[in-house]
Amino acid sequence: MPSKTTYTKTLRDWELLLSAVAENAGAMPEAEELRAALTQHMTRAREIKALQDTAKSSRQQHTQDLKAELA
Repeated sequence: MPSKTTYTKTLRDWELLLSAVAENAGAMPEAEELRAALTQHMTRAREIKALQDTAKSSRQQHTQDLKAELA
């Protein structure tokens, strides 16, 4: 399973790529479809990461709540 730094690096690489494509959009009109697809993947990856982080936080809180209740 890729580490958090791998996810962060991948998203950063995608941002840099999208920035380069935007800067050269006039010279590469054929890249628009690929740019749109990568933008969708990046957006979805960020959404999934946010869900993952929320679930992790909730799990930690539920564990603390359970420990307190059992005490």
